[in-house]
Amino acid sequence: MPGSEGSVTMNTIRAIYQDAGLYHNEGGWPKDINLSEPEMVSRYRKKLEKDDQYQTSMLEMTSVMERLIKQNNALDIYGDFFGEPWKDPDTHKQPPYAHVIEVYRDFCATRRPVSRITWAPENAGRVGICHCPLEFDGKLRQQPTEAFLWDLENASRPESVCRAGTHIVDIRYNPKDINSIIGGCFDGSVCVWDSRLGPNAVETSPFDFSHGDICTGVMWINSKTGTEFFSTGLDGQVIWWDNRKLSEVIESTWLDPEKGQCRSDHALGASVLEYEHTLPTKFMAGTETGQVMIMMRKGKTPNDKLVHVYKAHHGPVRGLQRNPTFIKNFLTVGDQTCRIFAEDCRESSILWTAPKNSLYTHGAWIPTRASSFCCCRLDGNLDFWDMLMDPVRPHLVTRVCDDSLITVAPSDNGKFVAVGTDQGNMSLVRLAEAMTTSEKSDKPVLAAVFERESRREKVLEQRNREIRLRKRDKEKAETEKQKLEEARNKQREEAEALEKETGKKVPLPDLTGGKKFDIVYEIKTDPIIQGEREFFQTLRQEMETAGVHAFPDKKEVEKIDVPNENLTELPIDLDNVDLSGLLDDDDDAEEEKGAKDSKEKGFTKSDKAEEIVTIPSEQEEVEAPEDHPTAEAEPPQELTPHEKEQSPPAVEEEPGEPESQTPENKDTTEGPVPAPTEPPETGGTGE
Repeated sequence: MPGSEGSVTMNTIRAIYQDAGLYHNEGGWPKDINLSEPEMVSRYRKKLEKDDQYQTSMLEMTSVMERLIKQNNALDIYGDFFGEPWKDPDTHKQPPYAHVIEVYRDFCATRRPVSRITWAPENAGRVGICHCPLEFDGKLRQQPTEAFLWDLENASRPESVCRAGTHIVDIRYNPKDINSIIGGCFDGSVCVWDSRLGPNAVETSPFDFSHGDICTGVMWINSKTGTEFFSTGLDGQVIWWDNRKLSEVIESTWLDPEKGQCRSDHALGASVLEYEHTLPTKFMAGTETGQVMIMMRKGKTPNDKLVHVYKAHHGPVRGLQRNPTFIKNFLTVGDQTCRIFAEDCRESSILWTAPKNSLYTHGAWIPTRASSFCCCRLDGNLDFWDMLMDPVRPHLVTRVCDDSLITVAPSDNGKFVAVGTDQGNMSLVRLAEAMTTSEKSDKPVLAAVFERESRREKVLEQRNREIRLRKRDKEKAETEKQKLEEARNKQREEAEALEKETGKKVPLPDLTGGKKFDIVYEIKTDPIIQGEREFFQTLRQEMETAGVHAFPDKKEVEKIDVPNENLTELPIDLDNVDLSGLLDDDDDAEEEKGAKDSKEKGFTKSDKAEEIVTIPSEQEEVEAPEDHPTAEAEPPQELTPHEKEQSPPAVEEEPGEPESQTPENKDTTEGPVPAPTEPPETGGTGE
């Protein structure tokens, strides 16, 4: 012992231990060899392979490696002998559930509703919560304006605080820098915070360049510097900023619903903002009037900036987000329904939920499952919808609390959902694994569902467009008819007044221009109805002109066969032509009957040549002269004075009585009509 007699003082040697490890990746290479250059490595390897010691060392190492490989084959050291009993291999068969695991409360004495919840990037386990009254309050300035940044592992105290001159409505983490935060304020300004520099804002936009009303949304955009973002507000203006210099505005535009216009007095106030990083030049804004506007930032003219306006809800749009897998489809939440739209279907939504008794306040997609989304309501229920599980009713309904739910935000991994209430509290909900994971067949099935519904809506849009065109044409025709009636009445009154003054009847002019108004309107776009109308009009004209003979019987037409196509068709009345006299030359009774019929039918001399039909025989065909389809009668030879005295006097016909048809005037032989011969001599000088 020290200080005692005979004792020996000795200091022991202190042993210092240090843990060190070695990571063997490629082997011992010389310093002059760069492993990132394949040519240098391959050149050095070929050099070693040509060395004599290389073969000797490889033979020695082969025997050692063979023994070790046999030992590893004897026992499978890579086998999983003890599985994880808490994991069910059939996760889709698990019953869905959503449990509240933690509640984060507002530390202010006055309860402020949660206006926005944002998750830190890269699953950092941090959440930003901003509190702002939804309606104007006279004591608003007396309330605290802080927004809290929470660590999920510590629910007793917030990790950091963000302060501004007024209440913070929206807050967002920078996706590339977790320490950089932006926010929109109640007075229309935007602020930038750095969590490493304290709770106060690093920079605030001046009042002259800020929004004229509440700034309802801010979002980061894709840029080379990673410092640009844009904001919108109830004044209907969209402004692009650079967080390094908020005293200047990069660009701005107005949410004018009329295409081709960009007017501040017609702009609609925006309630929510949406931006997809895969579409860097396109963004969406939900308005207070229930419309969703898709805008293009790089549009050179106002007509190019506005893509389309969708009529989504009857009240303000509370939630708006694109599907994480199918970015052409987006979800809107408002009034009592949730709707899913497709960009190419511009008339209405392709899917929607049944109206609920309570209003929906916000909604969002589950990032890890494309077919699932969640929505919160004012009655304190949280609805989970899955279009593949049950497209008619919610897949799961969870009672979070007795307070009204205002906003909802799923985490990036989809396992947790943060829900904000009107009392300023945030509830953290954990979901079942079956509700957050997707199978291989889910994506093609969901794509088929979206494609089928989009095709159905396009068909309905086309049908509605045709109905509107017909209605417009009908109204136009009725308007024209009404104007015509007014003009007719006016001219009729003028004609009556003029007739009273002059005593002469004044004819009314035709104001229709040859147009008939028996049909109310013309459907020019429908060829079937137009063709039917033309057919019936033609039928009506034929009935008026030809009467009952407009359409002869087919059997009567088939009886007449004209094989010679060179003969010109003559106007034939099949009912008035008697063919019985053409078949028998020797029967006098038939000739008398034909003459009698001809006399009754009333043939005149001028009509005989046209009404007599020539039917060529089958054995002999004689072509008619080219001058006329039928042979013309030769003029009779001039009689001598003696013959004129001996010939019988001509019988004068009574007016109105047709000449009787004699057998000489009828064709008694088959074939073409022969030329008329000279009249028979009744007396002459020979006798």
